[in-house]
Amino acid sequence: MRITYIFRHQSNERSIERVFEPIIQYMNDQGHLVKKDFAKSYKFWPFSLFYNMVRYAVYSYLKKDNIFHITGDVQYVSCFMNPSNTIMTIHDCISLHNENTPIWLKKLVYKLWYEIPLKRLKTITCISNATYQDIISFFPWAKDKLRIIPNPISPDFKPITKDFNKIQPRILHVGTRSNKNLERVIQALNGISCKLIIIGVLSEEQKCLLKKYKISYENRFHISDKEIITEYIRADIISFPSLFEGFGMPIIEGQTIGRPVLTSNREPMSFIAGQNAALVYPESVESIRNGFLKLINSKDYYDKVVENGLINAEKYNIKTIVSKYLEIYNSY
Repeated sequence: MRITYIFRHQSNERSIERVFEPIIQYMNDQGHLVKKDFAKSYKFWPFSLFYNMVRYAVYSYLKKDNIFHITGDVQYVSCFMNPSNTIMTIHDCISLHNENTPIWLKKLVYKLWYEIPLKRLKTITCISNATYQDIISFFPWAKDKLRIIPNPISPDFKPITKDFNKIQPRILHVGTRSNKNLERVIQALNGISCKLIIIGVLSEEQKCLLKKYKISYENRFHISDKEIITEYIRADIISFPSLFEGFGMPIIEGQTIGRPVLTSNREPMSFIAGQNAALVYPESVESIRNGFLKLINSKDYYDKVVENGLINAEKYNIKTIVSKYLEIYNSY
């Protein structure tokens, strides 16, 4: 089988790439002919849209024996592609909810990123039930085209035991964008002895907040996948009380390593965690604080969350997820 995975243009933002790289590696190991292709980016963005749409349309009709899989973010490239050999993954609908987006831009995204692709293609995968429900709230007529296939955990993540540092636990927080809820985490940790490890570029406001609440922290960004895994291994607790996600990879990454995860008691986080995490109300600083304190102060609770998390993470192993994609590819 020949499969071309289409990615957004190459940049330091690699969340989607990290999801699909283990899939590609596994497919290669199984003898499939797999290729990665990246959309082009130009300063004059309308040219980027036009060029990528035409380019991939030509590819898809010339190479009819290929399966083309659009991995996310650049759904618009499917607008003229061959529907008989093209599938697409949607990670979330954040752009349709952003109230700060100009109306004209939101209409453009609605049309090119969602409506036209959803009408043209036979199969669209989404990474969680939350994303599925969000899509059909906007496009109820597309319901029968959607398939839920969760993100897989990379085989590079393996359980590694670590003695819990109760005196100054390392709390790993992944992400600094507004939906990652770092500001409330900082407030919640006020007065708690810990080292907060933050992955992502900090804003000046966030730096001021860390200083105000006298939080001991380290900041890492633009780091390699290997370095990210190292941070998970060194951590005592994974912090992910996100306000909005399409999936929530840090949940299963932390669980697979063998660390307790503190996350939101809302979809999709609560579904992905399988109730096997410290679930908190993400808008409540007090709830987040109590969640951290319970993990720090109760060894029985800490051990239970770790044990159940390891079991939960097995649902997202690479073999299980690839089999779901192969079922779709073989139907074309």
